[in-house]
Amino acid sequence: MIFAPIGPETPHIRFLTPRWAHLPLSGAGAARKGGRLNRPDVHPLYLSTDLETAAAEYQQTDGLLAPSTVATYLVPLARVIDFSAGYVPGGWDPAWKDLWCEWRQLALLERVEPPSWLLGDMAIEVGAAVVSPDVV
Repeated sequence: MIFAPIGPETPHIRFLTPRWAHLPLSGAGAARKGGRLNRPDVHPLYLSTDLETAAAEYQQTDGLLAPSTVATYLVPLARVIDFSAGYVPGGWDPAWKDLWCEWRQLALLERVEPPSWLLGDMAIEVGAAVVSPDVV
């Protein structure tokens, strides 16, 4: 894994559903059924450094952008898994090639564990966050 810090001067953006807008540091919504990098009962904060990516993460596969609250965070992260260059065979554990798996299809429809949840587990084990070009 490649690690990099993110300083507190870097703003991060998050779209929150109205149901959770009063708890901007909660990952409870994603913990209900799981998310791309989190299994159920794990409370993540999906943040982005740009508005467009934050909106895309919130929208997911829905055709329209649902009502939301947008929040900005200044979060210093000392131990971040920097996936911004993408998966490079030989440079990463082979499990990382599955970051962009169809986790919703696997978890919600087929009811099998998405391989991307193992990546979230790995990040937690090393005390890190994950940074990628599309999802933080």
